[in-house]
Amino acid sequence: MRKIIVFFAVSIIAAIGLHAQETKVLMVKVQARRPSIMIFGRYGQFQPTDATFKTVYGKGTLYGGEVRLRVIGGLYFSLEGGYFNKQGRLTLTQDETSMTIYPIDAMIVFHALSGSVLPYIGAGGAVCKYREKNVIGTVDDWGYGFVVCGGITARWKILGIDARVKYSSVIVKPLEDKVDLGGLTFSAAAGFVF
Repeated sequence: MRKIIVFFAVSIIAAIGLHAQETKVLMVKVQARRPSIMIFGRYGQFQPTDATFKTVYGKGTLYGGEVRLRVIGGLYFSLEGGYFNKQGRLTLTQDETSMTIYPIDAMIVFHALSGSVLPYIGAGGAVCKYREKNVIGTVDDWGYGFVVCGGITARWKILGIDARVKYSSVIVKPLEDKVDLGGLTFSAAAGFVF
């Protein structure tokens, strides 16, 4: 009788151990799955690096959206667009001036981990459609440059949130002086992860 009890006890412990191993393997497989597409609405604070831009317009709010598509493994293609509009005063005459910028960034983003928390870094090209209007005149043109970023995405089922620091540099020459329309953007985003 004692041998039968020991046999059943060992069998139950072995079955529990196998079930735990299967559950662990299943959890690893679920966590290892990388999302194929991420869609975010983004809100951020833009801090220009150019001294003239900073003096005339200062920092401000930037709104935008992003689509991130998985290429292979942890490598993603990110396309982000935004909108920045600010009123300011010219340095010499103190006349009113307005600046509207539509930044578009195309980046390669690498997610270092898989699972529900996904830190990443990225780099790519930046394009800016900008329009400045004041008593001197109106400038409506395009600028080109580069962008780098680092951030973290967290997901729960199909919902995702994202926090990012991004630096861009887009040198333009609207009149005689060169101006950098880029700078640091600290942003948060919410959206869907599939």
